[in-house]
Amino acid sequence: MPKLISDKNVSERNQRRCFTASAKLTEEEFRQLELRAARAGKRVGDWCRDLILRELKGNELPDVLLAELLGVRMILLNLLGPVARGEVVSDDTFQKVIDTVDQLKMKRALERVSEERVGKGA
Repeated sequence: MPKLISDKNVSERNQRRCFTASAKLTEEEFRQLELRAARAGKRVGDWCRDLILRELKGNELPDVLLAELLGVRMILLNLLGPVARGEVVSDDTFQKVIDTVDQLKMKRALERVSEERVGKGA
């Protein structure tokens, strides 16, 4: 059941939030916006605010997901080559690859995100 909003909560929220950001949307875009907000269990305005604030903070969650995905890719690239050539990958080599990837994956993800933002002029 959704949490009820009391007059006190609305009043407190309105006192702290005094600036508005808005955008014009097509009917289809707004419909998609409503669907996304509903899936998140939020009102459209609250969902948009969360999205804006998350973006201003640097959108950290996708960076973490990208880091993990790049980590898996780096592990595969570093281990499948030797295996494809018929080489045996020792436990020590395997652990070194894992340790190296753990150290580099977030750096690589942030570099990729930065490159993407620069490419889009953000």
